Amino acid sequence: MAFVRPVCTSCGATLPAREEGEHEFECNYCGTRFHWHGEIRQRKQPPAEIPAPQRQESESHRVVIEHTVRHEELQSRKRGTGCFGCLFSLILMLVIAGVAAAVFVSSKFGGEWKKLVETVKAGKFEEIIEVATAPRRWFIWDTFAGSPIPVDVGGKPAVVGRVRQFPDDQLFIVALNLSDGEMLWQIGPLGTYGEGYQHTAAAVADDVVAVSDFKANLILYDRNTGEKKQQLSLSDKAERLCTTDDGNGFWVGTVDKRNLEVTTDGLTSPKDEPPKGCAQRWEKAPHKNQRPVESAPAVDGFKPLRVWEEGKIWLAAGVKHPGSEIPKLIRFGKILQSPLWDRVLPEVDPNSVRSGSFELDVLENGRYVAVYGTGTKPWRLCVWNAETGERLWDKPFRVLFAVDDIKDLVVYNEYIVVLRTSSLEVWGLNDGKLIATFGNETYEDKEP
Repeated sequence: MAFVRPVCTSCGATLPAREEGEHEFECNYCGTRFHWHGEIRQRKQPPAEIPAPQRQESESHRVVIEHTVRHEELQSRKRGTGCFGCLFSLILMLVIAGVAAAVFVSSKFGGEWKKLVETVKAGKFEEIIEVATAPRRWFIWDTFAGSPIPVDVGGKPAVVGRVRQFPDDQLFIVALNLSDGEMLWQIGPLGTYGEGYQHTAAAVADDVVAVSDFKANLILYDRNTGEKKQQLSLSDKAERLCTTDDGNGFWVGTVDKRNLEVTTDGLTSPKDEPPKGCAQRWEKAPHKNQRPVESAPAVDGFKPLRVWEEGKIWLAAGVKHPGSEIPKLIRFGKILQSPLWDRVLPEVDPNSVRSGSFELDVLENGRYVAVYGTGTKPWRLCVWNAETGERLWDKPFRVLFAVDDIKDLVVYNEYIVVLRTSSLEVWGLNDGKLIATFGNETYEDKEP
């Protein structure tokens, strides 16, 4: 008995062999029922070679063949599309993995990419594994430890100050490069915040950084490298640490009042009285260019809040009085003591300035820098040419999600350092560009 291998007229699939004489079939693949009048494809085993019939193909046979060819082309295209889809998925997975790896490494190294690259180049893979398996750590700038200390470190403009490292809440003293926000060195850990927040401080004299800890030690470090040079035992914990008036040593005020001076070489001598400008704990030391507010000449409709003097420049910063507290800036002549120019400080609508927000300013390098608030929460930073009375720029800070506070303001060389709720921001003095942020904040808006 002869057999045939019917071809589905719908999907083009070749079905199992059937006995010749059957004309109605059901496709095993698509379920289509159809009639078949095709040629004999297979006989009883063993099959024999049958030459192709020398006859003109029927119309139905031609349609089946064309349908089969189209089916094979479609299947080929699907296979090609599938390969392209696999390739696209692979590329997408690699991109996602790369981004995830970058975020992971960034969180581990805290932005110290140069250190990471150098470690990889040196083949120190053990260190990379150690960092990768350690708990995630992050820093916030400790704004309760006093003003950041502006100083050059290794020839780079920097600030030295106290930070907190989490999740252990350990205290460190660090040097931060103002040009890019890179951490140049770190000293610590110096105990938890609870242990050392009242007794851990830093001061700089010449090429030495002095650090006090909660164990009643005073430790001297190299300013440029952060390497330890010497450790001294104090009679009690330090509650104040300042640079001496001549800038060549340190004054330490201890809890038991056995105060002393320490040279940069570690030599000590009793000294009861603190240096000028050595602030009490948590207090901000007066700036070298700040003058008593009483020294400002009287001007109708103006209430001076702070007076600044640098070289030939003599400024009074204050507010309109009486009336709404609109910030104003007046430069006086030193001889006649009359106003040379009088300016309204804010670039925005003066009536939108938040009452009591004009509290931080500084005169440094011929530039007057100030912070003021608008509305219920936002803050702005502005810079003026103190000689000509020209506003150079006035820009908004990013708005913090929770408590949004400005703690301190420092100008050093071409940089402005701003302490916020738990971070430190570095701005360009001349162009108003936000250069770097060190710390951990959550923002409501994007970068300005």
